[in-house]
Amino acid sequence: MSRRRGSWIAFSVACGVSVVGASPIACAQKPAPLRAAQIQTEVEAGDAEAGDPFAPARRLRVPWASELDPDMELGVAPDPSEEAEPRELAALPTDLARAAEALARGEASVALARTEDLKGLDPIRTRRAQVIRATALAEVGRWAEAVALHEALREDKIWRKEFATEILDLYFARALAALAAGQSAAPEGSEARAEAQALNERASGLLGDALSVKLNREGPAMRVERARIQAAMTGEDEKAGYWAAVKAVRTLDGVLRDYPNHPDHGQLRLLRARTLVRAKKYDQAGAAFRSIAIEHAGEPAAELAWREWEALAAAQPKKVDTPEWSWRMRLDAAKHARDARYVEHSAEVLDALMASPDLPEHYFREAQRSRAQTSRRARNWEQCIVDLEKAWERSNNHELRDELSRCYERGERYDELLDLWLEGVA
Repeated sequence: MSRRRGSWIAFSVACGVSVVGASPIACAQKPAPLRAAQIQTEVEAGDAEAGDPFAPARRLRVPWASELDPDMELGVAPDPSEEAEPRELAALPTDLARAAEALARGEASVALARTEDLKGLDPIRTRRAQVIRATALAEVGRWAEAVALHEALREDKIWRKEFATEILDLYFARALAALAAGQSAAPEGSEARAEAQALNERASGLLGDALSVKLNREGPAMRVERARIQAAMTGEDEKAGYWAAVKAVRTLDGVLRDYPNHPDHGQLRLLRARTLVRAKKYDQAGAAFRSIAIEHAGEPAAELAWREWEALAAAQPKKVDTPEWSWRMRLDAAKHARDARYVEHSAEVLDALMASPDLPEHYFREAQRSRAQTSRRARNWEQCIVDLEKAWERSNNHELRDELSRCYERGERYDELLDLWLEGVA
């Protein structure tokens, strides 16, 4: 779980509202309009009086204080003639508020310490503390305890009406899937394997029910998480595993189609290829591994895909070709790495390619032009000039002259730039 997502649920839980990302200061019970300086002073004074070892070492800054008073403009000093109205005390106990703040900072252990003793809290605040605690337990890897807390929260129908339930459902499904991952490696037919299958099925069904709701702010994240959970479902036997893999491939296809710019796109494609192997579609899996190795060059997914392609070819030599880097595959891999801004990897591939004595001439020229583009992307103007000057000697065309001009200009080679454009002028 990312630190940013932890802050969303922490602050929204602490405030008891369904607005994701609500702030701890803004969740006071209907405070009067406040000035930024007044809020800053009171926050610092509260921290100083508390003297708490869990208090943040730095001062809490409130850049969003202007939102509390719509008449106040940023950069305008408050009018000293106006008397500030008295502010009501914060509605949250100190421990609960600081637990939410600690979870937002990524300090899950501090949040757990803050929510250890829930005595003296009313039912609503107890539920808020339980949500913070469940999120913190998942952060530190105590999945069984996190699942137990989420179970108790789901049984409270009144509480679910006051909070963004889709966030709770997403975190609950992740906790279930993580708990199942520790048991999925058990032998086929064992009780642990059956329990892991049941946990994954429940998590997938939970997300499916949540996705059927029209107003769902976590829809994309739920779809991706559901695809990962279904890909981890191996089934209790071989037949069930086959149909589970087929279903997972279909779900992953939809996610990859709808979210082509997902930050884990390469990992999701690798997950799909592995699922194809489980579905015994070896030829499609081999093609998927090959495309990942080329189109995600420079990423960890590409190296893993190549190794798994080799292992699959060794296990299924009649259905999967033996992996081998051809000249064209290397050129394409360098291009994709450059487009994804893995310029160092792209340069390494092209340098090794051009150093090969068996490289055909037409591939050498294409690699030289590609290395010039990679050097320009990496702001290595000298290498860009060297490659483009050699290409200019072979072919004088307008596109090549424009590229060489840009490298001359950025490399501050102005004399060569003038000679290039005055070449052939009487």
